[in-house]
Amino acid sequence: MMEHDTRPLLLLVDDVPANLHVLVSILQREYRLKTATSGRQALEIAARKETPDLVLLDIMMPEMDGHQVLEALRAAPATRDVPVIFLTADTSDEAEVQGLEEGVDDFLTKPIVAPVLRARVKAHLQRRQMEKQLQLSDQILKNTLEGIVITDPETRILDVNPAYCRMMGYEATEVIGKTPKVTSSGRHDADFYREMWTSLDRNGRWVGEVWDRRKDGSEFPKWLSITAIYNNAGELTNYVGVFSDISVLKTAEENLQRMAFYDALTDLPNRTLYRDRVEQELAVSHRNNLHFAVIFLDLDRFKAVNDTLGHDAGDELLRLVARRLRGSIRESDTVARQGGDEFMALLRDLRQREDAACVAANIVEALQRPFEVLGHRVEIGTSIGIAIYPEHGRDFDALSRHADMAMYQAKHAGRGTFRFYSESEFPLAE
Repeated sequence: MMEHDTRPLLLLVDDVPANLHVLVSILQREYRLKTATSGRQALEIAARKETPDLVLLDIMMPEMDGHQVLEALRAAPATRDVPVIFLTADTSDEAEVQGLEEGVDDFLTKPIVAPVLRARVKAHLQRRQMEKQLQLSDQILKNTLEGIVITDPETRILDVNPAYCRMMGYEATEVIGKTPKVTSSGRHDADFYREMWTSLDRNGRWVGEVWDRRKDGSEFPKWLSITAIYNNAGELTNYVGVFSDISVLKTAEENLQRMAFYDALTDLPNRTLYRDRVEQELAVSHRNNLHFAVIFLDLDRFKAVNDTLGHDAGDELLRLVARRLRGSIRESDTVARQGGDEFMALLRDLRQREDAACVAANIVEALQRPFEVLGHRVEIGTSIGIAIYPEHGRDFDALSRHADMAMYQAKHAGRGTFRFYSESEFPLAE
């Protein structure tokens, strides 16, 4: 006889099979899964004997979209409290407010990031289980890892659990009788709280990210679910807030963001982020008739350092070079690493051509000074090419190509210098 599978049951709803395949591949090891490719099929599955523990629901579907499916789930007693996470490519505040007002528990933005999906699903399943058990016994209040705070209708705190005290640094006696404002970080404005209370009044719940302040003054992000509790007469009796510290999750998201846009060795922006900033500057400069410069620079004699002192020394030298480059440009400008020993810079809002020449000369001088690398005195230098918008190009590719060509001209001129792009020296092939 097969052992009964007690893993939580998730219902995955998306009309694109490829999207369902991605969700299944991420979640199938930890959960039982049912899939639906339409809103009507999803409601049929949800109405069967075994109610899903959580629903991942695409918004944009033909015939019956995610909002309509959510409305039907919230209207049915069996699925009224089942957590629903919207999957959407729409990151606008209006879409989020609409979903929260309709009773959705969370949003995940496409394309889906696997660690974030797993963390959010796990958090919502834990909260749902916890809310069920709170109705039966206050024992869960003492043992759960999530912080719990219970208030009266006027939001005066009636009780908190030990996890609350551990995370917030307060003894229960220090906060009972006060309102949750005692831990407010001050980061959220009046509109934020107005939307929160509007959702609570309309839907009886609110879910979102909040920054709070511990007793020691430190601030941290938490994922907070607030539920309004009503008695049999329909009268509001309590609010229950359930939260978890999401500092680790936020750090993971920030690390993913940094990995995507920053060079791991030097912590400078990488080519992807550099291109994005240049393209933003293209739009601004075109609109306001401004000039800016794209700079390409290549280190002179860097290969000799790698060959004689080893790659560890080469890596350390690149970090030191990055530090000097940051000190050679304005805070409003950008220096990035292209790869290897090649770097790039964006010089914004130039008033005259000589402004770029001055920065390039500063960089040349900075990199000519000796470096102390792992106990060795190292002398290198740099060759720099400069392209000016719009004279030398009107898009990223043209400006980058011409700056690169000018950099090679600087190398041919004897290194340790800079050159502006010149069509007479580099006839255009276009």
